[in-house]
Amino acid sequence: RSEVRPLLLHCKFTGERLADLASRIRARGEAENCVLGVPDAADVDIVRAACPGLRVLAFMPELNRLDGFLRSRASFIRLWEEWVTAERVRAAHDAGKALWVMAGRPEEGSVGCTTAGALRSWRDMGADGVLVNDVAWALEVLSE
Repeated sequence: RSEVRPLLLHCKFTGERLADLASRIRARGEAENCVLGVPDAADVDIVRAACPGLRVLAFMPELNRLDGFLRSRASFIRLWEEWVTAERVRAAHDAGKALWVMAGRPEEGSVGCTTAGALRSWRDMGADGVLVNDVAWALEVLSE
């Protein structure tokens, strides 16, 4: 059993398959060690019904789904770096959710990569987490 926690599972499917996955996580007693990323706000209730303690991350594919996730019982909101604004960070916090930034731009093939300036900007806006490829580099930048 690994001591690395939490485990982030990015689910690229919706609906009842999520209930099965969440039930399996619950049966193994691993709910507190996992974060389940889902693409649709309706999936949050499916996951929570199957495993109430499982934390859910909004892995929305389009920004127009943000309001639905803000109203949902998701624990975290993930925004692509180009979607991040101070107003959206505040909206997530006002809804009782943590805000994570996904570095990079998929259309450019730069997922997980960003600049030091962007990292500092998100920190200053109050982002709670960042998803990057080079964690050691990001920690170094943010500790300066």
